Amino acid sequence: MTFELDESVQLSQPSENWTVTFTAERARLVAALGVATDHVEHIGSTVVAGLLAKPVVDIQFEVQSLRHRKPCAKVRTRERT
Repeated sequence: MTFELDESVQLSQPSENWTVTFTAERARLVAALGVATDHVEHIGSTVVAGLLAKPVVDIQFEVQSLRHRKPCAKVRTRERT
């Protein structure tokens, strides 16, 4: 199987800022969504120490129920430069 990319992928040197960014974004998402969770994980290549990675912090967010959530439309992703 062969895959062709339509655009190049830029990799960055490992950064301590990725953990700081995850911590801040986790707090922002929990507050904005208004849901209780014990499972918010920093996933993907930026969590692996010493690994070149796309400078995108991936977050996995697990909740038991969305019944009492605030409207998700108010939460927007932010792209960092």
